[in-house]
Amino acid sequence: MIGLLKRILGTEMAQAEPFTQPQREALIDLLLLGMYADNMVSIAENQFLDDEVEELIWDSPTSPGAYLSAAIHRVRSAEEHPEKLRALLQSITERFGDTHGKQGALLVLKELLASDGTAEEEQKFLTEIQRMFAES
Repeated sequence: MIGLLKRILGTEMAQAEPFTQPQREALIDLLLLGMYADNMVSIAENQFLDDEVEELIWDSPTSPGAYLSAAIHRVRSAEEHPEKLRALLQSITERFGDTHGKQGALLVLKELLASDGTAEEEQKFLTEIQRMFAES
């Protein structure tokens, strides 16, 4: 996946990890929201997320597995409360910051959603994320 981002987003990415640590954490949150968008987690989506987490350079005292565990709980809880979901989506948008990070995140999200075929609910989610990223 990181290789795909490097090819698509340019040669400067070929020399460095494309995401900062806050962006990596936001990416995991975003991918989890994408996985749960259609209320069905496929084996392909789960494998995609596992592979993505393994490829990320991790620079945090919290292990990737521990972060993922906490993120799953946070995302599932946010899905049940619209105000929490809005706050999480806003946090994700803010953590990606610049256009470069948002473009990379959208590419990874699109690939996740396509891993098992993009359902209507997933397409709506993608459209909403694209709108939020464009507005910020």
